[in-house]
Amino acid sequence: MEAVNWLPIIAAGASVVAVVKFWVELGKLWRQVEDTGVTVAAQAGKFALLQADVSDHKVEVARNYATNADVERAIDRVERAIERLGDALRAEKR
Repeated sequence: MEAVNWLPIIAAGASVVAVVKFWVELGKLWRQVEDTGVTVAAQAGKFALLQADVSDHKVEVARNYATNADVERAIDRVERAIERLGDALRAEKR
């Protein structure tokens, strides 16, 4: 008979332990989420700095280096100048 009286107390104790364990685990997970949020914020800041550096570099490259269109125009000018030089040399021989 006494075993029957202890059974509800043991079940209630196990329930209390399960609830406490649940809240402790939830607290651990919540701290991990907060830590991850801080890490993500720090990484986002670093990304913004890197993005600004890359943007500055793009502007510098665009300012200092010729584009493909510039190179093609220069090649066309050189080809025309060579053709005119050939025409001028042929005209002198006549």
